Amino acid sequence: MPGAGGSDRAPEPAGRRRDGRPESRAAAPDAVAPAAPDEGRRTLALYLAAAVVYITLGVFVPEVLFSSLVGIAYLLLAVWVVPALVARVR
Repeated sequence: MPGAGGSDRAPEPAGRRRDGRPESRAAAPDAVAPAAPDEGRRTLALYLAAAVVYITLGVFVPEVLFSSLVGIAYLLLAVWVVPALVARVR
């Protein structure tokens, strides 16, 4: 005799669809893996090194800090162009 809900089927496991796939795409085993932790640390170290050099440069040559365009150009150069050139040389 069916249960009070009128269904003969067993209850679905939590977090699963009827076809057995997980409800969220992030929980799927074939989902794209996040970036390696070393890549995040490398990026952080790159930005911190660029900041230290820029601040040091600003202490000794204060005129460098007066232009925001120079700061943006420096950041672009220090964080994107120089690492790309170094990677190409390797």
